Amino acid sequence: MWFLAVYYRLYHGITQVSYIYPCTHHSGCSFALVFETTRKKFALKYTVMRQILVVEDNEVMMVSMARTLEKAGYNVTTTADPRNALELVQTSYFDLVITDLLMPFLSGLDVLKFIKSFTPERKVLMFSSKSDERTKMDCYHAGAEDYINKQTSLAELAIRVKRLIG
Repeated sequence: MWFLAVYYRLYHGITQVSYIYPCTHHSGCSFALVFETTRKKFALKYTVMRQILVVEDNEVMMVSMARTLEKAGYNVTTTADPRNALELVQTSYFDLVITDLLMPFLSGLDVLKFIKSFTPERKVLMFSSKSDERTKMDCYHAGAEDYINKQTSLAELAIRVKRLIG
């Protein structure tokens, strides 16, 4: 976004940026820049979709979750391998990571702990068929923002995601 501001400043004679304000009327992250030039005032709008990583070893569930979240206006990346998720978290930006708890190679709790040690501000939603109190508390103590049982509807998943990241 700052590249665009510099471009307009160089090629359109902008004397100042009047203000920058966020627009949060949908799931994307938007900003509007209002410029004043020597001749006129104009606005430039910039929109970015929220990024979600879904880590789920069940292919059918992973595709269903991705479709539901994409329909809700999010950009979704999926992986069935938690080891791949660790690489993606290090190399890409995600507003939210949704991870299953029970997976081969690494547990979702291990993924959660890695994410929180790497980027503590990143939001993580745990998604599992286990619904006992101890498992939920372990996830919350490790830093999970929310915990959803797999029997929860996908519509409720979309609502909880919206509450977490907008």
